[in-house]
Amino acid sequence: MMIAFQRTQRGQTSITEEDLKSAILNQPPGTPELTIMSFKNAEHGTTPGAMSASHSNALSKVDIPAFDWPIADFPKYKYPLDHFESLNKGQDERCLAMVEDLVDHCEKRNMPVAGIAVEPIQSDCTTEASADFFQGLQQITNRRGIYLMFDESRTGCGATGKFWCHENFCLPNRVDAVVFGEKCQLAGFFHSLELSPQERDRIYEPWMGDPVKLYILEAIISLIERFNLMKQVQKTGDYLKNGLMDMEVSYYDLIHSTRGMGTILAFDAQCPALRDNIVCHLRKKGKKQKIHPPRHQGQ
Repeated sequence: MMIAFQRTQRGQTSITEEDLKSAILNQPPGTPELTIMSFKNAEHGTTPGAMSASHSNALSKVDIPAFDWPIADFPKYKYPLDHFESLNKGQDERCLAMVEDLVDHCEKRNMPVAGIAVEPIQSDCTTEASADFFQGLQQITNRRGIYLMFDESRTGCGATGKFWCHENFCLPNRVDAVVFGEKCQLAGFFHSLELSPQERDRIYEPWMGDPVKLYILEAIISLIERFNLMKQVQKTGDYLKNGLMDMEVSYYDLIHSTRGMGTILAFDAQCPALRDNIVCHLRKKGKKQKIHPPRHQGQ
């Protein structure tokens, strides 16, 4: 995203000798003061850049230098959603306005925002945002010449009933970039042609891809299609979510705020102690089944 942003800023001018010499020494103009915006409670990884965009686990960040990058609020809804439609719409509008304000603030500091990283569902705290929010976010990035990256490390590979969670949001334009991992058994990213570097070796690391992992991903996708697992995730997710919402009515003094999509679901307990008690009892629930090893022919 930063490479494409700088290419746009330079226009037709190519990389200069000064850019190359200064970049080697971590100095401008070769290494410009660009920023990546992220959101409160986000989790994007533990390398220095990714950690600078992560804000969910303070202990993982202590003692490690980080970039001074902008952090916007992520919508925080009240549930049930249909009971608090106006309030939640206000959350979307407030957070989108903050994104705009932060972009303006960074420009005034001569630290422009090159891209925005966002999770379709913040999986560390299972916080969701509406399709309206993500559509509004894409409109801002398109209008301001900023790139939008969806981090699908935890939501990709069909966990929400679509192969990519952002497909649920009916975005008016294709996304600029998507990163993925975990359930795909392969970490990687894909992006629009606009983000493709024009020079060789701009995106460089020792492996440059892992063909063996690609075979594994190919097998996973084949099984998803063969057994129609996307539809199964939608069916199972709806059943589980509706069941949890019914339980909210029957046990309103225990749980509330059921949320999420597909099999990425969550609810809140009335207090941490009750939450821990529920988890403890759920783990003890169910019968232990004996697993018999398969018998070989002739035995």
